[in-house]
Amino acid sequence: QDNNEIYGLISFYPAAKAFRNSIGAVSLDFIRKHAEAVMHASLISYVKDAQLRRSLFNTRETYRVVSLVYAKFFVNYTKLLKALA
Repeated sequence: QDNNEIYGLISFYPAAKAFRNSIGAVSLDFIRKHAEAVMHASLISYVKDAQLRRSLFNTRETYRVVSLVYAKFFVNYTKLLKALA
């Protein structure tokens, strides 16, 4: 029986980086091998259709960030900024 569970975080919110220490323990090789299949199995359309970017998935890209999800999920901060003003 396969008891593997995979958790990930795709977020536009800067505070999401608070999880980087627990997520950082995941093998980059594991992410490279499984991220695309896991995302395509998602029921959330912007996750399913997202593109994996940076050097972990495309060796021609040479950025400090090695793994990035480009979800094309637009976030309108107008109401939030008005509420905080």
